Amino acid sequence: RYNQTVKANAIDIPEDYSVANALKSAWFTLQTVTDTNKKLAIDTCTRESVANALYEMVVDGLNPMKKQCYFIAYGTKLTMMPSYQGNIAMAKRYSGVQSVRAREIYKADKFVTEILNDGREVLVKHEQPFENTTGDIIGGYCIIIDSEGLEVLTKMSMAKIKKSWMMGKANGKSKLHTDFNDEAVKRTVINRACKPYINSSNDEAIID
Repeated sequence: RYNQTVKANAIDIPEDYSVANALKSAWFTLQTVTDTNKKLAIDTCTRESVANALYEMVVDGLNPMKKQCYFIAYGTKLTMMPSYQGNIAMAKRYSGVQSVRAREIYKADKFVTEILNDGREVLVKHEQPFENTTGDIIGGYCIIIDSEGLEVLTKMSMAKIKKSWMMGKANGKSKLHTDFNDEAVKRTVINRACKPYINSSNDEAIID
């Protein structure tokens, strides 16, 4: 399907993306993806859904070897989901984002932000003594430096983060959410922060 669209000049791929490498790594990854019955997804999912998932991966310019995406079987349908690394990669590639950094906020932290006249929210101060990191996490934030060098802050309360977790397949009860909730918080807020840049981007990066 990819070869057909290339031949018809119906697709543009970023110059820094290797379709062959991505498809090879995806095929190796699919050897370990199982459905709810612990059967291999490539055996139980329809060929069309497998092809669509791989095609979507290529269009987004993602590589599972770099942990930029993962595959999930819903019944007989295989789907491709960008990871937080994938969202960072797409935000940088298609919107010119310069950097993406996230932190968790603990209950005893001193966290101060400011809303500027142009509507952007920026970080003023975040003091996090080491002893605070054993306390309760009350939220998280992500700072993006956009293509113009401007700082844009996205913050989420723990209530909103947990609500986002409940929408996932694990319902916020995976080992990552329970044992490494600081990392899970950062991943969630990164996905939230990158989404507007990905959805509002144009194709300038891949059109000559």
